[in-house]
Amino acid sequence: MVLFAMENILNNTSTTNSVESNFKMTEKSKSFSTFGTALACITGGAAVLLTVISAPFVSPALRRICLPYVPATNAQVNNVLEALVGRKGRLIDLGSGDGRIVSTVYITIP
Repeated sequence: MVLFAMENILNNTSTTNSVESNFKMTEKSKSFSTFGTALACITGGAAVLLTVISAPFVSPALRRICLPYVPATNAQVNNVLEALVGRKGRLIDLGSGDGRIVSTVYITIP
């Protein structure tokens, strides 16, 4: 490409037309360019979203002072049982403890 441009300069011909003709975008290349841009935007957005979602879960591990594990008290477990009275369906406990609430609900509620 450089040699081609140098040759045109030496021959006193216009390089703008030859360079433009070499880089003309066809309809197919425009669609690839649009697809590539959309793919890059989606990938970047997904990376930012994943970072934002995972930050609260990762940041406690980066603390200087580790917080101790405190299990649920019996009063807290009883409050959960009272809240579940009369309800039907499944119970999902998203805690990261010792499974005290799930095991108590399993034992007490048929």
